[in-house]
Amino acid sequence: MAEHDRLADFFYKIWCFIISLAAAIGLLLPLTLFLGILVIWCLILFVVTVVGLPLLIVIWLLGIL
Repeated sequence: MAEHDRLADFFYKIWCFIISLAAAIGLLLPLTLFLGILVIWCLILFVVTVVGLPLLIVIWLLGIL
């Protein structure tokens, strides 16, 4: 009987670990998604600002000329 209890305890610990891991991933996933979207958005804004502003100025100057 003791062997069965030890086995059950072992599986219980594994089950608890899996559930806590799933909970941690479930909590982290929206955060990482949000941060990823934020980083991508910042990169897009940076590229648009660095490339787009001089481009707009050049187009504006060409428009004047």
